[in-house]
Parts: sequence; C-alpha cells; structure tokens
Amino acid sequence: MAEISTPSVSCSAATMALLNGDWAAFAGLPAECALGSLVAAFGPAQTLDATTRLGEDGTLVTRSSLARAPITVWHDGDRVVLTECDLLSAPLPAPAFDAATMVRRDVEWGVGVLAGGEWIAAARGLALIVTPLGTVTASLGFTPTTLEHYLATLRPPRGATVPFSIDGGGLR
Repeated sequence: MAEISTPSVSCSAATMALLNGDWAAFAGLPAECALGSLVAAFGPAQTLDATTRLGEDGTLVTRSSLARAPITVWHDGDRVVLTECDLLSAPLPAPAFDAATMVRRDVEWGVGVLAGGEWIAAARGLALIVTPLGTVTASLGFTPTTLEHYLATLRPPRGATVPFSIDGGGLR
C-alpha cells in the first residue's frame, strides 16, 4: 500500500477534526484506526452494507454508520479504511483551495455532477465535497496516500440520486 508517514493522533480525534471542519490540522487517519475506537467515541455502529466496494479497483469492505454522529465508516473487520462525515445539514465554509497540494475532481452529487466538487489532498488523507457556493457538505478521511492509490482503492462510489417515478412510484 502507498501509505505516507504521519504524526500519531487517535482515530476518534482525527474523525472529530473532520466532523468539526478542522481541516488545517487534519493529517489523516492513523494507520491503526479501529472501528472499536470510533464506536467508543461516537456510539454503536450499524451495518449498512455487509459487502461493498471502494475505488476503481473495487476494494471489498463493510459500510457502517455510527449512532451519535453523522459518520459513515468503510472498514475491513475492525480496521477503518475510510470515514465520511456528512455535513449537509450544517455545511461548513471551504478552506482556501491549495492547487499545490489539492486536486479537483468532478463528483456526482444529488441529481447532478459538481464540476471540480471533490477536493482531494491525498498526501494528507483528506477529501472534501465542496459546492459551487464554497461550502463543504462532506469530509472524508483516510490514511495519507497518493492520489492514484486513493482513486484506485479508497474513493467511495457516488451515484446520482434517482427520483421516484411519477407514474410508477404511487404519485399521480
């Protein structure tokens, strides 16, 4: 794996930084980040998908949510691979975009695509979903790596929301 060495911080503290928008101090999830430590900090985990895939290569993981915070965790057993904090109900202002350390990618969001809406700082273990208004609606954390490794093995699949059919969904 293409991990990059980072200072040691607890898994729950790193996730709290993502949740609170403390992205300047965020240096990635620690390599030893465990689901058990997130459960202790944010409440019980509920499995959403027992098997799902991440990245272009389809890394097989389990996807769970935590009870006391809007956090989704992709994990392999107890080993946390990726966390995502849902900030949609209270978006935070985006940090200054740093073209030297961040890459912008298009991302499916809602029923459309945000052009350049995913800001990825893979060497810091950070990806942000940023609206055209400059607000962050989701922050993702992972062990620092390369952009190529993030895209191939960590980037969560996002599909555009498909609205219910008017004539097939009971609406007339």
